[in-house]
Amino acid sequence: YSGLQNRRSWFDSVRPCHYIMEEKKFVDVLEQKITRLGGRWFFDYIEARHAVFALAWAAFYVSFLLLSLPFPDAALVMWLRYMGLMLCMVFVLRNFFEDRLLVLAMGLTLIADAILAIDSVSVWGVVVFGLVQSVHFLRLEELRTKSLVWHILAVLMIAGAGFCLSSPVIFVVGAIYAFLLLSNVFLGWQWYQKTGAKAARNGAFGMSLLLCCDFCVMLSFLSFSGVLPAVIFGVANYLAWAFYFPSQVLIANSSKIVL
Repeated sequence: YSGLQNRRSWFDSVRPCHYIMEEKKFVDVLEQKITRLGGRWFFDYIEARHAVFALAWAAFYVSFLLLSLPFPDAALVMWLRYMGLMLCMVFVLRNFFEDRLLVLAMGLTLIADAILAIDSVSVWGVVVFGLVQSVHFLRLEELRTKSLVWHILAVLMIAGAGFCLSSPVIFVVGAIYAFLLLSNVFLGWQWYQKTGAKAARNGAFGMSLLLCCDFCVMLSFLSFSGVLPAVIFGVANYLAWAFYFPSQVLIANSSKIVL
């Protein structure tokens, strides 16, 4: 914690004092305007000093949701989505640099999304997302040895069952990913129930939204494979991103390091 304080003090020291004062004034005015417009609830999830980031996230979110209705496969839509996710990474690096596990998880998320943007059914993309959930598990569980051992055994059992049943690799990897995500949803809500902290609430809701996203991804995959009607494919893809982007924003605001 002291290291984080020193880092932030150094960050402020390299900026002109008048810039810092103007930034604070701008944030205060912005908070007042959002509150007057009935957006007080907004600050239950996002710190007032992060309002500029939040407005940028909102701009990306609304833009790609509207554009993806008439142009679902447009390159611009893809870039708006990815730039919004990159903003999450910038936000974490700027505000929670000392939370190395959160930084690692967000960085791996960018890599996984880049892989799946190139090939939407890539096994490697799902593998990297599994690594993301593993990092979040370590972050939420705080490296408790007994729990780690049980989860490693569970992952090995899932992999072993998939091998014995000769299941496709993507199904086995997907099952491991689903297990880790469900564990993180449970841990997120457990953290929130214990502390009631804003970061814990963001983590719990973020993981829950990610679960909703992945349910839509599953429907999309089954539709793509011909198991479900083709009409579900487009709707499921749209809803997946409607859930996914806010999940990443909330997770980016779920650091256990208190500033």
